Amino acid sequence: CRYTVSGVVIVRSDSKLTHQGIKLQVEGTVNIQLSAKSVGLFEAFYGNVKPQELLNYGITICNAGRLPNGTTELPFEFELKARKNMKLFETFHGVYINVQYVITVEMLRSMLSKNVKQSMEFIMKNKCGKPAQTNKLEFAVNDQNLNKVSASLQQHGTNTTASGTANAKSKTSTTSSIPKFDIRGHLVSSVMNVEEPCQGAIVVEQSSVEIRSIELQLVRVET
Repeated sequence: CRYTVSGVVIVRSDSKLTHQGIKLQVEGTVNIQLSAKSVGLFEAFYGNVKPQELLNYGITICNAGRLPNGTTELPFEFELKARKNMKLFETFHGVYINVQYVITVEMLRSMLSKNVKQSMEFIMKNKCGKPAQTNKLEFAVNDQNLNKVSASLQQHGTNTTASGTANAKSKTSTTSSIPKFDIRGHLVSSVMNVEEPCQGAIVVEQSSVEIRSIELQLVRVET
């Protein structure tokens, strides 16, 4: 599958602009990054894993010369080609892993003038892969589920001291005050395209109190 990137370099100047050439550099890298929560999880092997360079090459957009005053548009087009023994991955910005593709355009100037440089990230998406299979995902939430979770938390957090016993009794009374409800629903598919809407349904089977609002939170988990 071939991937082509095309665009336009726009140069704006109030007067005629002399340059020594305009070059474009394209880079694609995979980086493992540490966060405050991940310290200790990856540090054992992080030192042995260096950023992987998926691609890195340059093209000449314009040879040395002079640009007129005003706005000048310089079109470009190139094909993404991975380095030897490497393959391209989709753009991904996660907690621990980053897959990023960046275009850097640099205008070379004379020794007495500073080079002009500008970078921009572009998104790489695999459109040649097989479509993912859609599997319906059902879920259910009710007061019994919450009681089990609360009881488990109390079991791990209960102390033998008097203060701890009083605290446990307080939590038990809070747990017992959870109103009875039963909510069920489903997602159309457990595998989703981020460019398409998330579809599904929520059904309130029963509720002992008035419902003011229902919020649906979608959380991405990296594995």
